[in-house]
Amino acid sequence: MADPFQDVDAAGEEFISAFADSMDERQSDPTMEKIVSKYLGRLEFSEDSLTVEVGCGAGAVTRRIAEKALPGRVIGFEPSVGFVNEAKARVGGYDNVEFVVADGASLPLDDGAVDILIMHTVLTHVEDPEPLLTEARRVLKSGGYMVVCDADFSKASLGNMPNDPLDACAKVF
Repeated sequence: MADPFQDVDAAGEEFISAFADSMDERQSDPTMEKIVSKYLGRLEFSEDSLTVEVGCGAGAVTRRIAEKALPGRVIGFEPSVGFVNEAKARVGGYDNVEFVVADGASLPLDDGAVDILIMHTVLTHVEDPEPLLTEARRVLKSGGYMVVCDADFSKASLGNMPNDPLDACAKVF
């Protein structure tokens, strides 16, 4: 089965909305909450810092970053126009965050512009992670931080809505 995150926009608005809901739900899972809290708690954000999330999806983790980084600036980059639109609609009251359509291998940033770069569950969705890592190195300031989190925990689901029959069958199997 092809990874639907390879071309999210081709999957359509219903998929985008459903997956945005599931990403928000996954972010609120106690295991994921603990993982994100732990790595965000180890980072130091300053008033004039720039933090970037590459592959932000609909912004579930980006909103957490924005809350922690206040008043520092946060940019969520995502190649899917649909996910960026969804992220903008879900941003809430965070005025220190913006969402931009961009590929993680070609970020519209100057060399050495970023204090912290985060890739949360991104590298598992790309066929070749090297261009993303090379680009991260280019945009990071000397002494900047890069966080890569591709957490794999026993929360796997095949469903994309509550009581999805496919997910129920997979759990029984």
